[in-house]
Amino acid sequence: MIMGVCGSGKSTVAMALADRVRGQFVEADDYHPSSNIDQMKRGRPLNDDMRWGWLDAVGGAVASRVRQVDRQ
Repeated sequence: MIMGVCGSGKSTVAMALADRVRGQFVEADDYHPSSNIDQMKRGRPLNDDMRWGWLDAVGGAVASRVRQVDRQ
């Protein structure tokens, strides 16, 4: 898991790392609900309540990929 501030190159580093270790890349931003995206477009930070659904969705995506690998 690669974490950091907006615009710091997380996705670039994570994609290269996933390729290097033959892992999988999950873009967490793809799992934000539209309400969070609207909030961020207005330049307003998300609060913890706004993040829970997104975190659950990211966790579900990662868990799904782990299950796929386990079945192989």
